[in-house]
Amino acid sequence: MMSALVGAIVVLIVLLTGVWFISSAFRAWAEKPKYTMLERDEMFERAVRSEKGIARTDGDDE
Repeated sequence: MMSALVGAIVVLIVLLTGVWFISSAFRAWAEKPKYTMLERDEMFERAVRSEKGIARTDGDDE
């Protein structure tokens, strides 16, 4: 029973990895939460900086 469960999980991981390599649409969908989190983090950092009156120091002039 346990080996069947582990085997099924391995098959799912291999299939999802294959789809990730082949399909750019799936890759974009799977990675969207990461970029959403990064955008929210940047918005939070900008809000904190503007509230405290701190200038950006990373050299990225926006």
